[in-house]
Amino acid sequence: MQTYSLTRISGLVPIIEHEALIARSVAEVAEAVALLSCRCTVTIYATQGEALWVSERESVSLTKGDLLIHHLANEQCELIPEKDFGMFAVCVSSEFNRQFSQSIKISWKVRQALITNALFHLSAEDGHHVNENYKFLLMKAESSDHPQKVIVMRHLLHLLSIEILLRLERYLLEEHRSTEELPSASKAEVVLGNTTSAQVIYNRFTGMLEKTSAKLRPVGWWASQLNISAKYLGAICREIEGRSARELIADSIIQEAIHLMQNTQLTVKEISERLGFQNQSHFGTFFKRHTGHSPIRCHSSDAP
Repeated sequence: MQTYSLTRISGLVPIIEHEALIARSVAEVAEAVALLSCRCTVTIYATQGEALWVSERESVSLTKGDLLIHHLANEQCELIPEKDFGMFAVCVSSEFNRQFSQSIKISWKVRQALITNALFHLSAEDGHHVNENYKFLLMKAESSDHPQKVIVMRHLLHLLSIEILLRLERYLLEEHRSTEELPSASKAEVVLGNTTSAQVIYNRFTGMLEKTSAKLRPVGWWASQLNISAKYLGAICREIEGRSARELIADSIIQEAIHLMQNTQLTVKEISERLGFQNQSHFGTFFKRHTGHSPIRCHSSDAP
């Protein structure tokens, strides 16, 4: 087991030495992950503002009330604050997570959430309960040492984890009831969130489209960033917008292309590369199919 000196940890608070740490800032999250050898579970609760969580496999937008459970396996990750971001994070070793999951009886859906990445939104009441448990855990962790402190801290960490899992399980059941009428959703494709999560997911999807430069990606890729299936993402888009996810992606590509043509000095080739196209010809065919004009003609007409 890796060891580290607690005296060298800047603002991190050890819950159980070598096994669990509390991080209270963006920088401390990265430090905690590094100390746990990038093999850990990171639980981040957003208390205010916005941020972007980026790993080698995905990127996830966080806003106030969001709780992210992310499992890392020797991969790089980064938490990027965007707007007055406030948070707390608990990082636990993979060994601790394994022992904890084996010690409790939980439903299949929640167990799946424990071994995959999950993002869900807490109500104000549930956020209060989780936050109070976290504060109590932090207070005990920072208190003076006593002979049974490790045992106490382990139980308190279990309590916080169970509080989160109880809410996760309830949200899974509520979400299943709220999505029963969506024909593309199956029991194995329940979204983590409250009963309004279809709108939340749609907002996240369109937000990702706005922020991502290389937009030309399959629907399945976008769905994977949201931890749902491509069919379910399509069902949400058709229910809320009346159009398919593929159509929304195409619209976003065209809008961004026109914006870059009108407001930058980038060439058509550079724009096509930025948007994710393999070559300029592919981009030209795509652009003409959706606008009726070639990008070269549009680009030339807007040139100063």
